[in-house]
Amino acid sequence: MELKPKHLSVFCAVIETGSIVAAADKVAMTPSAVSRVIADIEDKIGSSLFNRVKKRLVPNFTGLHFYRKAREGLSLWKELESFSPNNQAEEPIRVAILARHAAPLIPLLVKEFKKSYPDFESCRLHFDVHNHRDFYFSKMSHPFDIGFGCLIGQHSDLEILPLAHIGLYAWGTREIFEGIDTEEITPEEVYDRKPILLPSDTKIGSFCLNALPDIKGSSSTLTVSNTDLALSMAAEGLGIHVTDALAGNEAIGLVRKKLRSSLTIPFSSFTPKDSDKSEIVEGLLNAMKAVIRVKLA
Repeated sequence: MELKPKHLSVFCAVIETGSIVAAADKVAMTPSAVSRVIADIEDKIGSSLFNRVKKRLVPNFTGLHFYRKAREGLSLWKELESFSPNNQAEEPIRVAILARHAAPLIPLLVKEFKKSYPDFESCRLHFDVHNHRDFYFSKMSHPFDIGFGCLIGQHSDLEILPLAHIGLYAWGTREIFEGIDTEEITPEEVYDRKPILLPSDTKIGSFCLNALPDIKGSSSTLTVSNTDLALSMAAEGLGIHVTDALAGNEAIGLVRKKLRSSLTIPFSSFTPKDSDKSEIVEGLLNAMKAVIRVKLA
């Protein structure tokens, strides 16, 4: 079998959905046709690419490596298809940002970069927002020149530079904090004001729960899987959301109180290993450092 872009697209769809049926729907093919494509690819390379775990197809080590190469190949194919000698514009600098920090940090980053970079008007910047739990795959499907966020976990293909170790804060309205006259809030005071939490099966959610050891004894909690939604609910006076100092957003009317906890989360920049660090990438890194200094002041 000769590998073609269509075959790679089918393989990537199976990786990203974890299911032959879901992948078939995504690529407008029958499940049996998708199964044949996967079998043909495995026969072509002489290795199995998946393990079956609880009715899901989970890529093994070879599958993950092949997925990365397949994504790179499809990206290059799209570039070739859209190539035109009349389009000599420079490729944009691609910036990855983990979702929880996108809204509060990216506008400030662009403003700071515009102020400090002399040739800003000629820059082309492209921002991709990545969900934390999907980042292992999305970093391959959406390549980037530099990224920012609380990157918890092992990523041997990235150079990770910690920029700050940020503490946890309780975010809510002034009204919900009435009766607390200090700049700090205890876990017990959070429990009394309806915590709005991320799920424990997310890395950030699990980390925050470590700072609230007795949360299961709280009378009531709200659990949502998105930081922006949790903060919006807190802004409506529905409870308190515990997250880090950089993820909160004063622009939507929230105030913060430091959670009495010694736990901190590393906020980092990350770049692909062995990549060239352009002047613009360095400028973005310095701009983010300046934003962090102001936000944590």
